[in-house]
Amino acid sequence: MRNLFICFLLATLVAVVQRGPSPVVEPATYLGILVAFPVLGARLFRNWRLPPAVGAIAAGIILNQSGLLSEANMVRVGPFKDVGLAWLGLFLGTQVARAPSWRGPSFVSALSIVIGSALLICGATAVFPLTLLERLQMALAGAVCAPIFTILERGRHRDEIGLTGLATLFAVGLLGVTVVVTHHEVLPPPIKMLYAGGVALVATEIAFQSLKRSISGPGRYLAYILIVGALWRVSEQLGIHSAITGAAFGILLGLRARKRQDTTAPLLEASAFVGPFVLGFVTAEWDGRHLLGAPVEAWALGAAIILPMVLGKMAAGLVADRISRFGPRDWMTTYPIGIVAVEILPAVTPDHLFLGKMADPAAAITPTLLLGLVVLPCVTSALGRFWRYSASRRNLTASSGGMELT
Repeated sequence: MRNLFICFLLATLVAVVQRGPSPVVEPATYLGILVAFPVLGARLFRNWRLPPAVGAIAAGIILNQSGLLSEANMVRVGPFKDVGLAWLGLFLGTQVARAPSWRGPSFVSALSIVIGSALLICGATAVFPLTLLERLQMALAGAVCAPIFTILERGRHRDEIGLTGLATLFAVGLLGVTVVVTHHEVLPPPIKMLYAGGVALVATEIAFQSLKRSISGPGRYLAYILIVGALWRVSEQLGIHSAITGAAFGILLGLRARKRQDTTAPLLEASAFVGPFVLGFVTAEWDGRHLLGAPVEAWALGAAIILPMVLGKMAAGLVADRISRFGPRDWMTTYPIGIVAVEILPAVTPDHLFLGKMADPAAAITPTLLLGLVVLPCVTSALGRFWRYSASRRNLTASSGGMELT
C-alpha cells in the first residue's frame, strides 16, 4: 500500500505541474521521475510476487505512453543512463571475476548456454533472408542472459549472478570476434593496446587501494562514484559502450579484490536502484507504435529467436544439473535476455530485413524484445511459483506420513 500511495502522490504532482504553461521543463525533474517510477514499479511487482524487472519495464512503458517525457529532455538526461550502465557493468564484472564463476561447473554451464542457444537460433533463422554471418550475430545476441533480472530477484546468490554474467560475457565476446574478423580496421595498433592495458592495470591498482583505505560505507560509495564517472568519460572518449568499459574494468578490479570482497558491497547495494532506473529508461525510449504496427514476420522472427534460445538454455540446464548445484527452478533465471540484447539486437539486425514492410528495420526486433523481456520472465515466474507450491505439497504429504491433506 505504501508504494501505491507514493505512486499516487507522484501522479498527482505530475498532473498539477502539467497544468502550467510549461510542464516539467527542468531535466532534474525528468531524471527524478525516471528514477522514482521504475524503482517503485520494481518494488510493487516484487510485493505481488512478480518479476521486479518487469515492473521497472512496465513503468518505463507507461512513462513513454504518458507523453510526459519529451525527446529533447530524454537526450539531455541520457548521460545518466550511460553512467548507470557503467555502474551495472562494473558490478557484473566484479561478480564474473569471482573464483566460483570460473570453476569447472559454472564455466561449462555458461559455455553450454551460449553454444546451445546460438546453434538452435542459427538453425531457426535459416528461413529468413540472412547470411550465415548475420544469423550467427543475431544468434549470439539472442543467447545472452539477463544478469540485471537476477540482481533484482530477492534471495539470489552471487553465484547465479556470476553465471548469467559469465554467459553474457561469452556471447558478447564471441560477437566481438565476428565483428573483428569482418572489420579488421576496428582493432587499434598493438602498441596502443599494450599502452591501454598498462594504464588499465595502474588504474585498477589505484581504485583498489582507494577502496581498501575507505573503511566507511560513504567513503566507498564516493570512491565508486568517482570510478564510474571516470569510466563513463573514458567510454565517451574511446567511443566504447559504457557497459563494456565498466564490465572490463570490473573484471580487473574483481580479480584484484578477490580476497577483499567487502570492498564490492556498495556495488550490490546500489544496483538494486540503478537496475530498475536503467530498465525504465531504456523502455521509456521505446516507440509503442513499432509494436502495434509490427507485421507477422516480425513476430515470427521473435519466435525464431526466443523459442530456440529457451530450448538451448534448457539443454544447458540438463548439463548444469549434473555438474553444478543449480536446480531447474534456479536455472530459470537464465531464460530472459535482458538489457544486453536490447543494446545489441538493433545493432546486428540487417537493414534489408523486412525491407518494404517496416519503415524502420530495427523495429523488427521489438516483438523479440517484448517476448524476451516481459513475457518470458512472467512465464518463468509462474512456473517457479508452481514449482514451489508443488514442493511444499510434497513436503506436507511426506511429513503427514503419506496421507493427503485437505
